[in-house]
Amino acid sequence: MKANYAAEATIDQSHESLETGFAVPWLSQYRAVQSRLYLHYWRNPTYVMGKLFLNVAAGLFIGFTFYREDESAQGLQNKVQCQIFLPKNLPHKTDDN
Repeated sequence: MKANYAAEATIDQSHESLETGFAVPWLSQYRAVQSRLYLHYWRNPTYVMGKLFLNVAAGLFIGFTFYREDESAQGLQNKVQCQIFLPKNLPHKTDDN
């Protein structure tokens, strides 16, 4: 067994399997971008309040629209449509100030 490991160690001296095209790992890049994005939100309270109002208004509208929906096929379709429309209101960066 020692001979096998020694042979593999001498063959793979290039470390190509450890090299990537980026300087830092993906998780570090993700954290840096999220940190910058949250800092932008912190410095732009108008955007945050606008998104908060949009989400509350849309939640109330959708909630009251489908309140006491019947248990028919049409009622099920309406509830599924509601679940499709809800994620469209999640916060996302749309402008670059």
